[in-house]
Amino acid sequence: MSSLEVLQTCPSQRKALLSSLGFVDPSDDRMITFYIDNTTPHLPPSVAFQILVTIKNVIVHRCIIDEGASTCVMSANVWKTL
Repeated sequence: MSSLEVLQTCPSQRKALLSSLGFVDPSDDRMITFYIDNTTPHLPPSVAFQILVTIKNVIVHRCIIDEGASTCVMSANVWKTL
């Protein structure tokens, strides 16, 4: 059964399917997004973001994630905490 067939026959399983595939549901109200094309001045592509991450009620400090086209780089401390 394809992913599309699963979504068509079991729409209530959308969140579980997206999660198992590693996708983020764009309708998730916990997701924060912004469009860098609309910022003034424009942010350079080399900008990294410091993100406060909470995992199982533990705050992971100094979490810097640089996600490229095919890789996601994070510090060893963050990886060990995960």
